[in-house]
Amino acid sequence: PASFAGALLTASALGLEPGVNDEVYLVPYGRECQLIIGFKGMTKLFYQHPMAKHIDAQVVYERDEFDYQYGTNPYLIHKPARGDRGAVECYYAVASLSNGATAFVVLSPEDVKALRQGKVGPDPRFKAGDPMHWMERKTAIRQLVKILPKSTTLAAAAEADERTGTDLRRNPVAEIEATQAPQIEANVTDWAEVEGEEVEGS
Repeated sequence: PASFAGALLTASALGLEPGVNDEVYLVPYGRECQLIIGFKGMTKLFYQHPMAKHIDAQVVYERDEFDYQYGTNPYLIHKPARGDRGAVECYYAVASLSNGATAFVVLSPEDVKALRQGKVGPDPRFKAGDPMHWMERKTAIRQLVKILPKSTTLAAAAEADERTGTDLRRNPVAEIEATQAPQIEANVTDWAEVEGEEVEGS
């Protein structure tokens, strides 16, 4: 019960509702309840920032037209093939801001596997599987938001993702000031720890 409460209170403080639009999941993990933030939950929190304009993450297959370049003149071009697109080549996430700035990250399947600590494909606890590779695409977004202006809520969500409720109760990631909506601050990465057992605004 304590683990479930910790995960549920954290989801509430982040403004994400379990079971609604795949924003966040409360998943059994042994005798613990694990908080897993979905692809839609991550993008929802990104759009709460006043500079947010667009964010997306996609899978690139071997028959797609795809090219990119980092450096002083970065670009990314992706045109999906029709019909059988072949095997997965890589994943990417891209975002644009209201000031005209853009950013992207490209990850190989090996990169994603390393970032997911060896996990490949969907979590076996999700019986429907993951044919659209949402978990890998979310991994790309998690890497992208590290270099984007972000709200305290999005930064806290990235820290809370895939942690157990017991761990979240003992070591809360942030004190999120929220009643109806999260308070937005750009590039803030230091938060006071939550005191006591309750999360403010939950």
